[in-house]
Amino acid sequence: MAFLDRVSLRERLDETLQRSRDDTDRQLEALHTEVRGIQTWLQDMSAQLELLAVTVEDGYQQGVSDLTGYRQTLQRLQHTIREHQVPVQVVLQKGKRHLDHQPDVCLQTELKNIQYFWDLLQGKVSYLQEALGE
Repeated sequence: MAFLDRVSLRERLDETLQRSRDDTDRQLEALHTEVRGIQTWLQDMSAQLELLAVTVEDGYQQGVSDLTGYRQTLQRLQHTIREHQVPVQVVLQKGKRHLDHQPDVCLQTELKNIQYFWDLLQGKVSYLQEALGE
């Protein structure tokens, strides 16, 4: 009888451990999905800021004196960036917490890239603010 109880307990423990591994796998996949989404957004935003920078430079070379349209575009992009600041920080924190418990070189690299491109984005905004006299 005690043997059957141990077998039953062992089976329940194995089931619990498997559910826990499955939950961890699902959480990691969800985190990777969020990371990819942030990376895509950062790339898109960076491209938009780069396009604006080129447009502003071309405008200066052509003698454009009314910078209102450029400023409005920059303000719209800045607003979008501010809206995404919290989600970016949340993903970075989730990733760091995951790495504290389970090392993952791929995730670590992706998080470093997100931080790098976030900082680069801030630099592009600063450059454009200066170029537009804001």
